[in-house]
Amino acid sequence: MNSTQLLKNLFDHMFWADAEVWNIIFDNNHKVEKDEKIKELIYHIHLVQFAFLGIWKNVKVEYPKIDEFESFKSISDWKRNNYKNIMNYISNIDENNISNTADIPWSKYVEKQISQKPENISTFNTMLQVCLHSTYHRWQLNIRLREFDCAPPKVDYIIWLWSGKPESKWPE
Repeated sequence: MNSTQLLKNLFDHMFWADAEVWNIIFDNNHKVEKDEKIKELIYHIHLVQFAFLGIWKNVKVEYPKIDEFESFKSISDWKRNNYKNIMNYISNIDENNISNTADIPWSKYVEKQISQKPENISTFNTMLQVCLHSTYHRWQLNIRLREFDCAPPKVDYIIWLWSGKPESKWPE
């Protein structure tokens, strides 16, 4: 498996795992609809995915603020369009464009946090970051869902592989 195949697998898994969490949120909306922590986490996951797509495409992105979303459904609708764009981009990646250095607009902020100038990183590594970052926050979401007596989905990468790499099934 080469780098582009690995990334396509990881993004397919990310889309599937995100959809599984969204299905739990929609199925339990009556329990979680007012929870600001879930709203912040789900918004943040998709905001980061959206922002990195702009980096990969080398375009400045304008993104909605969290307060512009009235419900989980409105965040889900926004994310659905983002996913189509990300999927289109990922389906066309090749070894050349993932080896390019990524220009991260918020690197000056990171410089203050780590007390040094950030090293240059490749687009490949930023793509890994998106998948890993989404996994980290999905884990936080699952913990929060348990606090509302919602059974979180099993979204481990190996579960996805053992299940035959199912496609994402998004809530309506």
